[in-house]
Amino acid sequence: MFNQKVERTENKAAWTYSPLRYWPNNPSDKLTFFAYAPYVDETTAGGSNPAFPDRITAKGYLTFTYTVPDKEADGTDLLVAVPLMNYTYANAAGGKIAFKMTHALTRVNIKIVGGESYTVKTVTALSLFAPASAKLTVRIPPSTGETPCVWSDRTANKEIQAGISSSVNVTSTASSLATFYLIPPADNPSSVSLKLNYTFARSDGTAPTAMEKTVFLSATPAWTPGASVSYTLNISGSQLTIESAKEDISWGSGGDPTEGELGAST
Repeated sequence: MFNQKVERTENKAAWTYSPLRYWPNNPSDKLTFFAYAPYVDETTAGGSNPAFPDRITAKGYLTFTYTVPDKEADGTDLLVAVPLMNYTYANAAGGKIAFKMTHALTRVNIKIVGGESYTVKTVTALSLFAPASAKLTVRIPPSTGETPCVWSDRTANKEIQAGISSSVNVTSTASSLATFYLIPPADNPSSVSLKLNYTFARSDGTAPTAMEKTVFLSATPAWTPGASVSYTLNISGSQLTIESAKEDISWGSGGDPTEGELGAST
């Protein structure tokens, strides 16, 4: 069952796949299951992210390489399941298996607020420079509540561009600019930088000035698989600073366990 697509329609409660597979006749034979989402069809153009090495011959825990898309709009909330190890038909509740999905990436929210002395006319572009790709190993967590994700072999940072509207208004109240789904850095997010392009004008009516500013993120909050973090940028004329950086608590898990059924043993 390599990279088997499992799906359900709106009017069906159960997840299905085809063709149906069967449990081994020998009750002592054991099967191990891994799962990820969203599904990637490797047979289509661009269907290699995640990329699975060695395919069916690979042994051990599930590993694959994930590449962050170049644009925020193409970002994916990558999910993986805690592995289900050494299952038989009997201990799988009559053939049913239930995957507990968890977030594999860090969700990064960028907000912006304007300084009181200036009127910001337009935010024209926003980019983050973060790891381009890495290898993910999905394993049994060391203890309850820990993530099954282990990231390694990260490549150099690349630019990920946000989809910025020319009508962005920057006021004294923080507003959202973009949301990214990114690979956690090897150490902490201080290696990640942010670039913002904007124009501003003084309140006395002088001509707008175009600016491009780059800032590095703070070491905290930590970027871990499943973490959701927010940064609020502050523009005050030619100065761009990070006003606040915090971890959100609203993202939650990847969902409750969902059961799917293999064919009964023949």
